[in-house]
Amino acid sequence: MEQSPQAIMQDLLWRLTSLETKVKLNEQNFFNLQERMQLINKNFLDLKKEIRDRADNISDEIHDLDKRVESLRDKFAQAPKAADVDQIKKFHESINVFKPEMSADEAKSILDDVLTKMEK
Repeated sequence: MEQSPQAIMQDLLWRLTSLETKVKLNEQNFFNLQERMQLINKNFLDLKKEIRDRADNISDEIHDLDKRVESLRDKFAQAPKAADVDQIKKFHESINVFKPEMSADEAKSILDDVLTKMEK
């Protein structure tokens, strides 16, 4: 069965049109993929920037915490130790002749004794 030249031309035109449609669809798919890749790349860069900013914030917070810890260490080092506190209490008791529950007569008596000892 031989086809007429018109039928052959029509078949050829149909095939070319079909190929042209497929090429256009492939081009459109390619451009869509390009746009998606650009969007993914932009999102990746945005995420990278956000992670970097968060890391910088965490680093700053760690630095601030280190400063606070060092400040607390300095204050703790300057604070009196338990032995020092005991010595301070003993010293305070030794120089404090008068007791809070002491009456005025007892205080006067102690003061008179001290003054007489100083006169001798």
